[in-house]
Amino acid sequence: MFTRLALVCGLISFVGCRDSDRTERHTRRPMPQPIAEIDIDSKTADVALANGLEIRSAIRDGRVTLIPIVATTTPSGASYITLDEGMHAGAVSVRELPEWDVATVSISNTSSQPLLVLGGELIFDGMQDRTLAESRVIAPNTVEHVHVNCVEIGRDEGGHTFHDSHLMVELPLRHILRFDNQQKVWDTVAAINHRLGLTPPSQTYRFAALRQNSGEMATRRDHLVQQLEAAPDHERIIGVAIAYDGEIVAIDRFVNHSLFTKLAPELVGSYVAGDDGKPHEGNQPSSEVIRDFIKRGTSTTTDASTEVFVR
Repeated sequence: MFTRLALVCGLISFVGCRDSDRTERHTRRPMPQPIAEIDIDSKTADVALANGLEIRSAIRDGRVTLIPIVATTTPSGASYITLDEGMHAGAVSVRELPEWDVATVSISNTSSQPLLVLGGELIFDGMQDRTLAESRVIAPNTVEHVHVNCVEIGRDEGGHTFHDSHLMVELPLRHILRFDNQQKVWDTVAAINHRLGLTPPSQTYRFAALRQNSGEMATRRDHLVQQLEAAPDHERIIGVAIAYDGEIVAIDRFVNHSLFTKLAPELVGSYVAGDDGKPHEGNQPSSEVIRDFIKRGTSTTTDASTEVFVR
């Protein structure tokens, strides 16, 4: 499914070195031309996914196709705080454990709302840059240990506090977080840096991720988010099915439109970052294809979110 992502093989040594603040130069390819969206008539077409869920017309840019998922019944009105807004407000903190553990961090939620953290969200600094390896709802005034993966190989020193990035790892790397081990994550980070011509001294994924916030990637991300906001039934969109070249690769769905809207920029940024080639022909996947993907896939569900990947 993610065959375009070449993996760098061999043993990667654990050599400590300091992080670098310098930006890396890379070669930018021409921006792919958007493919015209396909319209669905929800009154005549088969658009049902499950009870209370339907799909709407595809939104496309490059290899990326987003198929909005709308709620046809009244969704939950529950209110959740996200990692980004919680850390920005000082109500959520992420720290290393007192006895340092590369695979675990401590997340404190002092807000009055439950906190949703998503597998794939990036946290910077600490002893090493990490990505959350699981999705979790953390109750108000609660501290929990959360599983993470390291995305920085050559540093194991620094502070004990993390800072939010408002970024997620690219979609193929999220797939690896879901099904593979830490070594595969390191190998994939090395492959991504190599593909982009990045050579950070600590071999961190940070600079690759930050590309989502500038240039072509930011333009494409913002364009897709704007299209979602202007789509039919946009006020009822609670998630998307994601396809590359017309092939479904993942589904992200949330408890209500408000939560999806808050998370959409970082989610869409991760989808665009996973587009590493020129667009190919591909039709909009039908509801039948999406239903089959859900049936074959592995779902990770919290009270606030559901993600589906196929191994």
